[in-house]
Amino acid sequence: ELSNRYEACIDMVEQLTGYTRRKLEERPQWPLEEALRSVEAAVRNKGWGFTELEIKWMVSALRDALV
Repeated sequence: ELSNRYEACIDMVEQLTGYTRRKLEERPQWPLEEALRSVEAAVRNKGWGFTELEIKWMVSALRDALV
């Protein structure tokens, strides 16, 4: 179960990395931290079943992937 959750989080980070890069290219004036807050809120609101800890981890991994 734990490895399945980890794989789901990794997959989501990969998807969010491409999405966020595209959004930042479209809006170069958009600060990274604001983009990350927006992505975090969107993931939370989608109801995809990620825990709060998983969401925080994914946003941290996403930040690392983008800097």
